[in-house]
Amino acid sequence: MTPRWLSLGLALAAAAIVAAPGNGQPKPLGRVLGVFDDATGQPVAGAEVLDLATGLRTLSSVTGTVTLAFLPPGSTFLQVKKLGYSSKLVPVVVSPADTVSVTVLLQPIRQALPEVVTTARPETRGKMSEFERRRAAGFGHFVTRAQLEKFEGHLTEDVVRSMPGFGIHPGPFRESYVGTTRPPTSILRNGPNGICYSGVMVDGVAVYHGNDSERPFNINSIPPQEIEGVEFYAGGATMPVEYNATRAACGLVVIWTRRE
Repeated sequence: MTPRWLSLGLALAAAAIVAAPGNGQPKPLGRVLGVFDDATGQPVAGAEVLDLATGLRTLSSVTGTVTLAFLPPGSTFLQVKKLGYSSKLVPVVVSPADTVSVTVLLQPIRQALPEVVTTARPETRGKMSEFERRRAAGFGHFVTRAQLEKFEGHLTEDVVRSMPGFGIHPGPFRESYVGTTRPPTSILRNGPNGICYSGVMVDGVAVYHGNDSERPFNINSIPPQEIEGVEFYAGGATMPVEYNATRAACGLVVIWTRRE
């Protein structure tokens, strides 16, 4: 099958010559140039054709053709260019006695697509999927890994201090316990001076329930760089059903480590 640009180029060359009246001899009417897409073979409309010798320029039609009647006899270079294609330089030798037909194939430029940035939260699987579900519900307070990274090099008690309703209480051997201060009449007091320590869970396992027979959990025993996320619940009203068991503790701290 003959390529479309070749078939059209031959037709253009034939159409460029007409018979002069009177003597019956063909006379040059113009010089024809066809501009085509090298990838598809389709005509390229609106391509600029510039004669570098004279500075004259013209545009290709919707059929990709240009009548180069402005070219004087001799040698010249034509610069053919269009947005989205590589510019091409074409040497042309023009004889005063001949009609010249030139076919130019322009190479499309592959356009680099803009970077697509998604703002959708990546799907969380495993033990953190429930963490994200509870965080989306809006009850309690949550600290994500991205937030914890700002605390790396600090103590986990610094993370706790950023949570409303919770505080740090020192233990007898420089431990740091999470808890709140209750009024003297409160029945929820599991520490000295009215302090009520918070329950603590690590990776789904309760490590401190708030009973008098238990030793409170030292929150600094797990550094921020080892924690994937933290949940804080100040009381039963905000605590999820799966955590809302009968406790002597004031609130609950749920720590999820980065360990698989």
